Amino acid sequence: MKFFLLLTLLINAACNKQIVEQSNVSVKVKKGDVSVKMRLSGHAEPFKDIKYQSPIDAKVVKFNVQVGDRVKKDDLLVEFDLNAKKKLETQY
Repeated sequence: MKFFLLLTLLINAACNKQIVEQSNVSVKVKKGDVSVKMRLSGHAEPFKDIKYQSPIDAKVVKFNVQVGDRVKKDDLLVEFDLNAKKKLETQY
C-alpha cells in the first residue's frame, strides 16, 4: 500500500513539473488599445414614433432617401413641386 501511495505521488509530481515547464513562456508586452470586433444581429426600434405633416400643400416630386438609408442633420429628404402650388394659387 505504501508503495502504491509513493508511486502515485511521484507520478503526480512528474506531471506537475511537465505542466509548469511547458507554461513558462516569455512575451514582450507593449502598451496600446485593445480592439475587439464582433458581428451581431438583432432588431432596432426607434425611441419614439413621430408623424410628420408637411407645412405646405404640394406634391412630392422626388424622394432623396430610401428605407434603410442613413441620414444626417440637414439632409434633404424630399423635394416638393412648388411651381404647381403657385400656379393653383394664381388661378383662384
